[in-house]
Amino acid sequence: MRKFYISLFAASLLATTTLAQGLTQKLHGSDLIKGYGKVATTEDCQTLKDMGVNPLIKLDSKLKATTAKAKAAEDGDEAISETPEGTLIAHAYGESTGYRMLLGYVYDATSSGNVVDMVDAGDYFYIKNPISSIISNLWLKGSKKKADKTGEADTILVELPQPIINSGSSYIYAQNITIKTDETTGKKTYGVSEDQTLKFTWDGTTLTKLGTDVLGVTTSTGRWYGFGDDNITVYKFDEVPTTVPENAKAEYFTLKYNTDNDAANTTVRIVKAARDGNDLYIGDLISKQDLWAKATVDGDKLVFKRQYLGIDTTELYHMFYVPATVTFEYSESRKKYIPVVDEIDDLTYNYVAATGKYSAAESYVLAAGKDDLGTDIYVKPELTQWEDKAYSPSTPKITEIESYGSKYGFGSIKFTLSAKSALGETIDENNLYYKFYLGNENTPYTFTPELNKRLTEDMTEVPYTFTDELDFQILGETRTVFFNDPRFSGTPVGVQAIYKSAGEVTTSEIVWEQIPAGLNSTASDKASAVSVTFYDLSGRKVDTPASGLYIKSVKLSDGTVKTGKVIK
Repeated sequence: MRKFYISLFAASLLATTTLAQGLTQKLHGSDLIKGYGKVATTEDCQTLKDMGVNPLIKLDSKLKATTAKAKAAEDGDEAISETPEGTLIAHAYGESTGYRMLLGYVYDATSSGNVVDMVDAGDYFYIKNPISSIISNLWLKGSKKKADKTGEADTILVELPQPIINSGSSYIYAQNITIKTDETTGKKTYGVSEDQTLKFTWDGTTLTKLGTDVLGVTTSTGRWYGFGDDNITVYKFDEVPTTVPENAKAEYFTLKYNTDNDAANTTVRIVKAARDGNDLYIGDLISKQDLWAKATVDGDKLVFKRQYLGIDTTELYHMFYVPATVTFEYSESRKKYIPVVDEIDDLTYNYVAATGKYSAAESYVLAAGKDDLGTDIYVKPELTQWEDKAYSPSTPKITEIESYGSKYGFGSIKFTLSAKSALGETIDENNLYYKFYLGNENTPYTFTPELNKRLTEDMTEVPYTFTDELDFQILGETRTVFFNDPRFSGTPVGVQAIYKSAGEVTTSEIVWEQIPAGLNSTASDKASAVSVTFYDLSGRKVDTPASGLYIKSVKLSDGTVKTGKVIK
């Protein structure tokens, strides 16, 4: 079973315990919880039950540390962020069994394809990213005990707790967790292990965890977050990913596919391509990842085989392109069709002259690990050559406006913008932007890091695909933008689309709407905002607020300061 997506964790964590809320604050903002495929929903609980997987443990936020080993550790003590000196074993392949938290419950899970780095430094041995469900940005340090006999494996001893994640505001720790089963009731309980020495063997090729304890992520006082692995095997991985020759000719295609059995529910997007003799390479398989799949051109056919694509550098998985058949079976319990995936030898696209398309009768999977066949499916895809030219973008449509009010400290605008041209042609959404005009000014509005806390520089033209998951939000073709600016009240606002391609810039007309005056506006709302600061409910300053309740303080150009509670 694959890892769940981070936004599900955020929702489930917020809905459960104070311990979970702490994890949300520490991990969610840094995208350190790993996941793959679609955003999960509460239906995943039913999915697990359909698969015969039931929750093992309910997390208990009141559970105290059970041993002296779980006493508070000094934040940052021996935190290792830089790659240690020694022999680097980069991008090793990790396999594990372990546990994942979902909606406050802990489930069994297995993983394959986790990207793990190791450093052999003689007397010491370092490991980064050993837990399959968590992206760790710190190294664990162990001492290496040489084998007594030639041919035997060395022993690695890692003394815990050690910081394993720097979340930006504090540290999260690795500790051994013991899970026990009551022989009478069958109920499982957990606690920090008495033995906090994590043991591995290392034979120069494979790292193997010893013992039955779970290597888990915890607070400094030993409270478990519900993520961890008990069986861990990591080995050197030398498979070479598909790469594009330097002299290959660049092209573009549209890729059309389904992810379910609804023929009307299709996705169409632009992908890069490159041609080299009888080889055609297709890129943009995963957003913002330089991964390519190679097809052999055989007359009017394109033939793709199983192949290693490389590393998803966001999720830290080894990725594979897997040809497959995909059928759908109806689930009575979920009241929907569920995909059934079987690997096949190759995926063949046939060229249809009448439509100018390459169409496949079967499907493929982008697999996170060698054995994943059910996460990211592309049903009966089509490829059509696409021309890069100066398309005219569609005109935005404003659907909702909330004026700025001093009570909440922000206003907002919601609008739709199609990722097609004004004539309905497919365009490259990566070349599409939008910008705003406020009042009767001819100068576009500029968003700044002072008012929009997750920006790192001024932004006037907002990329169509940009979201900071705070002030710039995306849902399909709908964009919601928050203005932390008192001027966003009682004045016109305009939005315009921009398309940049083939060395040209084209724009839509500017669409204007009147922003109503805020019901709770005051004279000082006419002053411009100088800075915005967020605080948590304990009064601590928060640089990048995640989901939750905060105190927002807005300093205005006339010297006044407005504060109020805000939910992000």
